[in-house]
Amino acid sequence: MTMSSAPPLHALRGLLRRLKTPPLAADLAARKTATAGPPPRQSATAKYVLERYRASAKETDSAKLLKLRKTAANSLTLLENLAERQALYELDAGAEVQLSPQEMTRRAAARAGLQPPDLQTDFSKPL
Repeated sequence: MTMSSAPPLHALRGLLRRLKTPPLAADLAARKTATAGPPPRQSATAKYVLERYRASAKETDSAKLLKLRKTAANSLTLLENLAERQALYELDAGAEVQLSPQEMTRRAAARAGLQPPDLQTDFSKPL
């Protein structure tokens, strides 16, 4: 399917799924509900997307509809790629801090199908 022929509901649902706000931490949620009532169920961006979708439901110009569908599909692709990029950064972030140099060497060797020598042997003892 090309971007222009993607069904608009597919893009809308994907956008809303990506724009979900994560739940607040328990202590922060308790503090917020005590002062301002229940937290909103949708982000402001998700509300905007729904408003634009509902406003375009009455549109009859096919060229404008095609442009709106392409915009929605491109926005969905952007959000999906940003989420994937964030996941990749989380996988890579801080490996130098979290792992010792020996563990990083061992993992790099294992990826290449090798096994590094055991460096913990005591060379002061005769064989």
